Amino acid sequence: MRRVVAWLPKPFAMKELIARVRSLARRNTDYGTGNLAFADFTLDAATYELHTRNGVRLSHTEFMLLRTFVLNPGRGLPVDFLLGRAWANDDEADSNTVALYVRYLNGKLEAVSSHARISSGADGFRLVSDMGEAKTS
Repeated sequence: MRRVVAWLPKPFAMKELIARVRSLARRNTDYGTGNLAFADFTLDAATYELHTRNGVRLSHTEFMLLRTFVLNPGRGLPVDFLLGRAWANDDEADSNTVALYVRYLNGKLEAVSSHARISSGADGFRLVSDMGEAKTS
């Protein structure tokens, strides 16, 4: 089943239509059913679960945000980049929203006893591990 990802009421401005089509084209909506791994945790795309020795379920937004970090390991990700990946259709999300969800994710990483954390710096937020060289897949 497909879901509606955008709605544009008539009449609409051509610039608005083009901007929305470009935004939709940038999105990768094929999440697949494979797992992503970083440091000592696995992110299950089929069940939205975060696993080490034990597991915890993530919301859709938490999953999309953590997925973005895992796909960009060690890179400082600006708030605008993260907003575009996890809150693409939410005009009310802002930097405070990102910071709140980073706290949620750090709490869940701690709950599963992961050595990974999301840290903040001048270049944005980044996924780091205190295990030394992190594995990514």
